[in-house]
Amino acid sequence: MTQLELSTFLTIVKYRSISQAAEKLYITQPAISRRLLALENELGYTLIQRQKGKKAMELTPEGREFVSVAERWLAVWKDAKRIPGAGKKPEFTVILNPCMGAHVPLVINDFIKSKPDIRFKFHVYHSLEAYQWMEYGKADLALISKPLNNSIVHTIPMYKEDMYLLTRELYDKGRTLHPGQLDVSQELMVPWNPDFQDWHDYWFGSGASPKVFGDTPSTMKYFYAAERNWWSVVPASFASEITAYSGVKTMDLVDAPKELVIYYLTNKERKSALAEDFLCYMDRHAKKIKGIVSCMNYR
Repeated sequence: MTQLELSTFLTIVKYRSISQAAEKLYITQPAISRRLLALENELGYTLIQRQKGKKAMELTPEGREFVSVAERWLAVWKDAKRIPGAGKKPEFTVILNPCMGAHVPLVINDFIKSKPDIRFKFHVYHSLEAYQWMEYGKADLALISKPLNNSIVHTIPMYKEDMYLLTRELYDKGRTLHPGQLDVSQELMVPWNPDFQDWHDYWFGSGASPKVFGDTPSTMKYFYAAERNWWSVVPASFASEITAYSGVKTMDLVDAPKELVIYYLTNKERKSALAEDFLCYMDRHAKKIKGIVSCMNYR
């Protein structure tokens, strides 16, 4: 059996669907089926029940027992692959959420200066991908805004950010506004998290058409700087940066969205001493930003 076949089997188990597994692995369903059949032929027993007309996948009794075996096998495989790099610098990998503010590069810069003997890597992914990276041991730490259920990954609140209404050339400074007074056609919108999306749907309807919609906050910074006559609701870490743009001001908003909670993820079975140090740097920088309340006990 191969690492590819084992990974394919575990992906099918994760998504409970051969079609979804094929989509996540960027291969065809027949290719998925061939890998699964090759694994079953080598083992000598069936792992997944195949029934016409059923969309959801079901494991056989042998398949359920084999899940933990496949996970251990892959873990040993990864340990074996690390042996040639034993003499190299230790590597520390962090998954960052796209909705995190401009303080994060400052954190990374301070951290790598304090740890010259490590190789630091980071990737930007949404929550689902972050959980996958942590579950399979591909990252040491992940920071996310949308918590999910996962038996292998710990999800722990890191800090909470107030949400601010910002505007440029639309409303007079000092006014207190209500969502019903906001013109959605002038909005620069980012769906920060599910709570924010629910708030937005409640006040503006699920079919609302903002001026500009984008799910990548870093790209939206261009529109905050270049567009005139707009409003936007953003978390504290972004507000501190965007209010530096000419003409942008903060407004009081009645019935504002819930605060944005940033969580960190750790693997229950794979601890990293460096993760604690990185979190300490994150906490230190976050506390400098108005509107952020830490959930951690670092000083």
